[in-house]
Amino acid sequence: MTYFDDMNYRLNVVNLLIAVKNTETYRKLEKKTKISQSELSRYVKGHNIPRKERCDKLYRILKDYLDFTDILRGCIQKKDDFLDFCISPLQKNYLFATSRLYLDVFEFTKGLEITKILTAETAGTYWSSMVSYTFKKPLVTLRKVPFEEDDIQETIKRNGDYLTLYTPRKTIERGDNIFFMDAFARKGCTSMLANNLVKKCGARIKAYYFLASIGNEWEPALESIGRPYKILLKY
Repeated sequence: MTYFDDMNYRLNVVNLLIAVKNTETYRKLEKKTKISQSELSRYVKGHNIPRKERCDKLYRILKDYLDFTDILRGCIQKKDDFLDFCISPLQKNYLFATSRLYLDVFEFTKGLEITKILTAETAGTYWSSMVSYTFKKPLVTLRKVPFEEDDIQETIKRNGDYLTLYTPRKTIERGDNIFFMDAFARKGCTSMLANNLVKKCGARIKAYYFLASIGNEWEPALESIGRPYKILLKY
């Protein structure tokens, strides 16, 4: 782990503590964490940053203090087989949700040596942008319309329909280790396209991460790709 990764992890654990402090007293947190109120206060006020070992302890205790999946579920509106995701910084528990998501992705991708974050327009753009910014890794967005005439493209046929995704040349480079992140998994077409397009660039997708899935049509695609994947909510 680099110094930057270590500090980023520790600061996000502090953010998690701040978010929980908004709903709990220092006295209750002291009983839960076995850390003195004065020390917890110094973390919350930014006067001190807990060392890595203490952050590990705090994360284990605090990560399920609020129901992360329940918070996400409250941001998703479902109508028939369509999901719409929306979260705002003004929303209750926003800080907890964003810090918790970062820490979950951090844990999931540990050891994968990710060089770039990949998503497809448009549902996954918000979360992948946030993760890209926090990890300080470049974000590549696959589009349904070309950027330039010489874009790299990949097409797949599904149930008589064609789906094509494009990316400008050199946005994905040979040897890149890609982390694919999207809001929803539906039929697996986007995942397959992304995998094929990244291979065409001489890179590889190391893992897939989705906030939610609809049904189970996506399963054969992800299983055939053979990469680790995680889905937080299933509909």
